[in-house]
Amino acid sequence: MLGGGPPERGYRYVGPAELAVTARRSTGPGTRIASVADFEAWAGRQAPAELAEPFTYVVGLDGLLRLAPRRSEHVACAGGAAVLGAGEITFVREAGEWAVGEVSNQSTGYCPDVTSWTAVARALDGIPLRGPGAFTHEVVFRRCPACAEHNIVREADFVCVFCGGELPRAWNMADAGRSDGR
Repeated sequence: MLGGGPPERGYRYVGPAELAVTARRSTGPGTRIASVADFEAWAGRQAPAELAEPFTYVVGLDGLLRLAPRRSEHVACAGGAAVLGAGEITFVREAGEWAVGEVSNQSTGYCPDVTSWTAVARALDGIPLRGPGAFTHEVVFRRCPACAEHNIVREADFVCVFCGGELPRAWNMADAGRSDGR
């Protein structure tokens, strides 16, 4: 599952500060999954209807997968820490074993680049859980240099939906939240 790619980068939370404080207090960090036994124990605690839905995930700076219910905030799942990847993930049973059905980088709190796949693949390989060779749904995040709003780029249209300004082609969400304009 793991392919070559750029070096892994850490992503800090770039969403609303008040949401981060509330989320950390209310739910706590996600369940750490370091092995198939960890995953099977976690899956055994989930209701069948829940297992059919996507879950919130993060890959911590330690390279390990953490899982939380779908409606959980990624920042809560991460315990407020920076991450190597974040998004939504589904699991399926194939030939009597668990595997990843779908996985995305859809996290508006961390806005990870599509290159975060490398860290996600490494975390899944370390368990090991089989899955796709790439994100099944890639989300392209950009911060508008003109108005500082966070955007999701759709259909390769790099235009800010808030002010009409041009969005950079390269990932720039690390600059989100800076007040010095850089």
